Amino acid sequence: MLAIRQTEEGSNSVIVSRDKDLRMVEGWHYGYAVGNQPEQTLEYIDRLGYLKLNSKKKLKGGGLKWFFAQCLLGDKTDNIQGLPKWGDIKTAKLLMEVDNEAELYAKTVEAYQTYYDDAEKGYAAFSENATLLWMCTELNEDGTPKMWEDIWKS
Repeated sequence: MLAIRQTEEGSNSVIVSRDKDLRMVEGWHYGYAVGNQPEQTLEYIDRLGYLKLNSKKKLKGGGLKWFFAQCLLGDKTDNIQGLPKWGDIKTAKLLMEVDNEAELYAKTVEAYQTYYDDAEKGYAAFSENATLLWMCTELNEDGTPKMWEDIWKS
C-alpha cells in the first residue's frame, strides 16, 4: 500500500522505510537510522531511477533500474534466486548506462534467455522473479493489484 499511495500522491508524499525494495517506486524516500544501519537521507527517485556501486562494490539504486537489477541479482532476504553468477559489477555493467525502460526490460530478459539457452525457459524464470519483486503501484478497476506484466504488456 505504501507504493500505491506514493504513486497516487506523487511528490506530496514520502515513503519512510528501511525496505530497499520500496525504492523502485517513483517519489520521495527516506530511511531512518536503526542499529548499525545509517540514515538514508531524503531523496527523490524518478521512474527510471539509478544504479551506483558503493566503495565496497555493492550495487545500490532506485526506480526501475533497481527493479531490473534485483531481477538479475535476486534477493537473499526474500529468498529470490536471481541469475546464478550474476554479481553486482556484472549487473551494473549491463544496466547502469541504460536510459529507457524498454532497453532495461530487453537487456534483463535477454540475460535470462541467454543463461537458460532457451527463450521460453528464460522468460519464465524472469517472469517469476519479476512477479515476486514487483512493488504494486496501481490497482485495477476491480481493486486487484496491477502487476508488472500488466504494465509492460500495455
